[in-house]
Amino acid sequence: MPTPSDSSAKDSSASDSSASDSSAKDSPAPRPSLAQRFRQRRRRRWVTVTLVVLVGLTLLLALSRILQPPPSTVAPPPPPPDVKQVLAEQLQQIEADSRADIFLEDVAVDDEHLLALADNDKITALKLDAGAITDAGMATIATLPELRELRLRRSPITDKGLAELAGCSELQHLNLPQSACSAQGPLQLLELKRLRSLRLGSSHARPEIARSIAKLHSLRSVHLIDIPISDEGAKVLAAMPNLESLYLDGASVTDVGWEWIFRMHPELHVHINQRHHDHDPHRHVHRKATGEQPAASDAAGE
Repeated sequence: MPTPSDSSAKDSSASDSSASDSSAKDSPAPRPSLAQRFRQRRRRRWVTVTLVVLVGLTLLLALSRILQPPPSTVAPPPPPPDVKQVLAEQLQQIEADSRADIFLEDVAVDDEHLLALADNDKITALKLDAGAITDAGMATIATLPELRELRLRRSPITDKGLAELAGCSELQHLNLPQSACSAQGPLQLLELKRLRSLRLGSSHARPEIARSIAKLHSLRSVHLIDIPISDEGAKVLAAMPNLESLYLDGASVTDVGWEWIFRMHPELHVHINQRHHDHDPHRHVHRKATGEQPAASDAAGE
């Protein structure tokens, strides 16, 4: 049974413990060391930087979405047509007698593609405005017995290629605006007795080409492009027996030469760089169906 002394001892012990706790609470907490304070500041700095970066990225993402143009509704351009397929379709129409010409305006054709046309006796016109045909391709063209019209743009045909056409006895219209023939090249066409029009351009031809062309007596129309024909050459061409139309683009004919032609050959229809000369007695305005005068580039691309 506890004695009064024991109770007094317990009360004294509890009082001491309470005082100790109160003293511990009232005493200041120990200050963190310098290393601890450095780590705390570094941690706070990284947290701040991370928050700033996240906020910035969020703002940039939102701004990019605002400024992003709406998705385009324009359909992508169609793929280029397949040359072999286009040729096959036109050949089918020729075999069905629904057409007699091969005309490829924006399809690049080469010599190999022409092999599909070899020996076809129904093709009367071949007009290729893209790609490039060489002398090798002219050998294939020469197998078309009924060919009456041939137009090859961007095709560097040389004298050898012109010689291949000797077998096209029905050819009437020849258009080679970017050939590579020499001044003697037209002599390869002497066997073409039905040839009526010649449109020819060549960076290799010299003014002497006029004398070669003048030997093609069947011609009624001559159009030379960027060939430096002189006064003498123009006079030679104007004297051709059956000539009705003379077009010269980029020639070196002087006003004196033109005035001589107008005076001596008033029957000729003359164009100089796609226009009439001021002294041309037949001078008039050429207009399209819309009433607009054609640009030089349009006329040069006939």
